[in-house]
Amino acid sequence: MFLRIIFLLIMMAGLSACAGNRPIELNDNGELINGNGLIIVSAGRSRSPGSLPFVSYGIYQKGKGEDGEKVGFLAAEAGLLSQLGSGKYGFIHIRELPTGSYYLVGQKGRGNAAFLGLVGGMMHFDSNGRQTGMVMEFDVEEGVVTYLGEVLTIARKLNIDAVTITNQSERDLPLMLKSQALQQLEVKENLLKKVTEKVDF
Repeated sequence: MFLRIIFLLIMMAGLSACAGNRPIELNDNGELINGNGLIIVSAGRSRSPGSLPFVSYGIYQKGKGEDGEKVGFLAAEAGLLSQLGSGKYGFIHIRELPTGSYYLVGQKGRGNAAFLGLVGGMMHFDSNGRQTGMVMEFDVEEGVVTYLGEVLTIARKLNIDAVTITNQSERDLPLMLKSQALQQLEVKENLLKKVTEKVDF
């Protein structure tokens, strides 16, 4: 009975935290519904000598709350096998978001996961780890897939200088746009911009 209660609490936390991670929906014309757009971003860490910290990312929409409202989450451990290639460990993420401006905020931790047993697979949910000084910003356009680049942790001290942002679209886009429907959408490359001033969340 106790284990069942724990499992239900984990499921509830996962469903709550994944509100910004719903499956992508298109209307009958192959367009994103409700004026939304898509983002594609890869995130991970360098496999440098000595283990670097895991960093997950919260997605905050600007203009909601004092500095932004958390509307999504990218777990550092988003699968079983890294998707970033040699010398790196991390994953490629795709999210549907309302049109607007956003912050991507690093937070320490893998992003918790629960094994779904007989159902199969893993469910990832926000671990609400300690926030870091790794803050970036981006915009979402209606009906557009915006590629934000690869965010790679390269140092142990988690500030804005601990990440590099590079264009890995040749690797990332084909993996994320396998669906014929998604391939019909306009794609723009607009890499994340680092935020140097202090932002409180």
